[in-house]
Amino acid sequence: MARRAELIAFVSMAVGGVLTGTSFAMADGTETLGDPSVAIAEGNGIAVGGTGLFNQPGTISVDVPADATIKQVLLYVETGHHSTGGTPADDTFNVGGASVTCPVIGGPAFFYGDVDTSSYRCDITDLELVQPGSSSFDVDGLDPADINDGAGVLVIYETPGPLGPIQVRDGNDIAFVDFEGERGVTVPQTFTFTPSLEDRTANLALMVGSIANFQEPDFTPRPSTLRISVGGVDTYIEDPFGLGADGPQFDTGLFDVNIPAGVSEVTVEMISRWGRDGLPASLVWVNATLAMGPAKIDVAPSSRPTAPSRPRPRRRPQPGHPPVPEPQATRRRPARRRPS
Repeated sequence: MARRAELIAFVSMAVGGVLTGTSFAMADGTETLGDPSVAIAEGNGIAVGGTGLFNQPGTISVDVPADATIKQVLLYVETGHHSTGGTPADDTFNVGGASVTCPVIGGPAFFYGDVDTSSYRCDITDLELVQPGSSSFDVDGLDPADINDGAGVLVIYETPGPLGPIQVRDGNDIAFVDFEGERGVTVPQTFTFTPSLEDRTANLALMVGSIANFQEPDFTPRPSTLRISVGGVDTYIEDPFGLGADGPQFDTGLFDVNIPAGVSEVTVEMISRWGRDGLPASLVWVNATLAMGPAKIDVAPSSRPTAPSRPRPRRRPQPGHPPVPEPQATRRRPARRRPS
């Protein structure tokens, strides 16, 4: 099950912003995350779940509110393929008993040795594997000769109430602190949106491969840090996914982020770092999704303040002129009738 954490950040007011809702752009990314190359459904809530796939099958479990309507379910798979093996990377997987072939959305990118990492995505909404409440299903069928880090699902749903912006970024972004150049860091992802007159809470979903140490019996995570910047104020969370949230080599997480009134952007970054113990994480960032309620951009008419009445100024006499009398209200007297 994905770990849920709450972040509270107090920031000064920011101005400006762009509302970003439904996304459709030919993008995705290698050594970065990008806008998804599929249309993203409208909704007002997100959920994530995942599983490590060093041992197959792996079971994905995900929780959705009981009163929700499922709008879209996206499957992500991240694997490492031996480039010297003479065979193509495997892009066909078994999901809940159904065979799916998923396009590459990031990679293949050189990772280490002869291993190239790739990320795949499929829209599996029509398989109806995710329903309101708790759902679980198995994933397997990956080439056992590959370095199969894991798989996860992003669920977009709608509950009664207004819709809000949902922004998805996905791809394959490697970071290992001792790698040189762009492979040593991830590219920070900035989400922009219309600022609100009131505070609101955003949900941040993440999927990351290759953090947990599969050589340890409890899948101890290798050191990593999540940076979340709200309106320019940074919050750092060390080892954000805990002890291998979804099993060896794959982690998903759902985090609550407080967005103060007036703030128009959130920046997210996954960081590989040295810790007191163990080798740093050689992580592969696969997905970052931000969802929040709609912005309140105006006040209700009944609550708008009214301007106080101002007394009429008295006219002052000019020098050399007699005072000007204030106008007096007069009562009209009825006409008198003459006697006949």
